[in-house]
Amino acid sequence: GPAPADESSTLLDGEEKELSGHSDQNAGGGGEKDGSENATIPLVGGLGCDYVSRVLSTFAPQEAVREIQEKTQVHDARYNPVFGLLQQMGLERAEVSKILLSSIIQALLRNIQTLTQEENMLDLLEASFIYIRIPELRSIPIAVLERLKSVPNNFPKLR
Repeated sequence: GPAPADESSTLLDGEEKELSGHSDQNAGGGGEKDGSENATIPLVGGLGCDYVSRVLSTFAPQEAVREIQEKTQVHDARYNPVFGLLQQMGLERAEVSKILLSSIIQALLRNIQTLTQEENMLDLLEASFIYIRIPELRSIPIAVLERLKSVPNNFPKLR
């Protein structure tokens, strides 16, 4: 079965719990290993498009679909039982994913407002800035930029 995520996850009701398990999974779905044991590449934006293109050109169509589905599934042991219940209540997988994403983003935005160490904010900015062009994720790097006392030269300044 699916393995639990290794980082803090936010449940639909906003409750935060620390999880333990695979260290090669991220909260937003699967990722592609880049050669190091625990590194992942999130399958969103340009990196996701590149990955899908590479898989579609490398594997037979049905095998490519299976590979992409495996890499993009949620790797949290709680997801399948909760999704099954929500599906019984009439919610579609896409709707559940949108609700989950929204809940996680709202929790992260609340946490950004409580960050006090500039180094932590810079780490989060570095990790999130690649998603600035994705409308659903844009609020994260912008919130960090707004909280920084000084913005590094390699990031645009907000006015």
